[in-house]
Amino acid sequence: IEHTGAFMGIKFTSADNLTIKNCYIKYTNAPSSGPLEDSERNCIEGIGSQNIVIANVKLEDGSTGIRLNQCDDSVLRYIEGHNMRGPFPQGQLVQYDKCDGGLLENFSVINDREVAWTEDNISVYKSGGQQIKKGLIVGNNSPTGVGVLFEDQNSEGARGGYGGLVEDVDFLEMGNGVVSSVEGSKNVSFTRIRAKQIICGDLGQNRGKSTSNSLIFAAFGTTANTGGNTINDCIVYNSCNPTNIVWPEHNFDVIDFRTDIDFEPRNPIVLNFNCPTDD
Repeated sequence: IEHTGAFMGIKFTSADNLTIKNCYIKYTNAPSSGPLEDSERNCIEGIGSQNIVIANVKLEDGSTGIRLNQCDDSVLRYIEGHNMRGPFPQGQLVQYDKCDGGLLENFSVINDREVAWTEDNISVYKSGGQQIKKGLIVGNNSPTGVGVLFEDQNSEGARGGYGGLVEDVDFLEMGNGVVSSVEGSKNVSFTRIRAKQIICGDLGQNRGKSTSNSLIFAAFGTTANTGGNTINDCIVYNSCNPTNIVWPEHNFDVIDFRTDIDFEPRNPIVLNFNCPTDD
């Protein structure tokens, strides 16, 4: 599916139990580098649809790869992403907005920081219960975005309750942050996360530098009824700002990470869309 102009690749509404499978979706009118003309050119956008399945899908050069609004209990598997283009507030591989539950498993997104225009690579906004597993995230050039963000779980209009999981995900070339549970989110577990090649300098494309001084784990802006976040068996290798790993510590019930172990990152997802030809 090639889409251009002010259009989505696939858009669905009130489509419970929908399956999208074995698709390569590319926005074909992107500039050679930088953001798209507006933020409404997502590869896939779904609204008010429950129990959807998106599997074996490659997404390239859209404002966001997959944006879900009020789509509870989605299953996203084998998702391959390249160069999410924004502009703000888009720029994610996946964005959950007011969603209950959901699984994202076996995925990768590779953003060339001189081409892509990212915000958070994965955004869990006013949502809860999402499980983000077995992934690779490379490249974030936003001065305010992070790798995986849980935000505003207790705000007015939030549907998802609390909590979430990020497990067995590798992060490279992050600028502003790796993972966050902020502004009213709580009970988020960061388990076996590995991060290296953190960026302290210029993020590319004249976007400036990180506003967090390249923080790794964040739980700021929370209120008195939040907490319960945990850091479990994680690795942060050769961070460019080794004194800025966890903040604030009191919003994490468990802090367990090492800084002395290098690692070989997970392989990116590579899907094959070569169709057979008839002789």
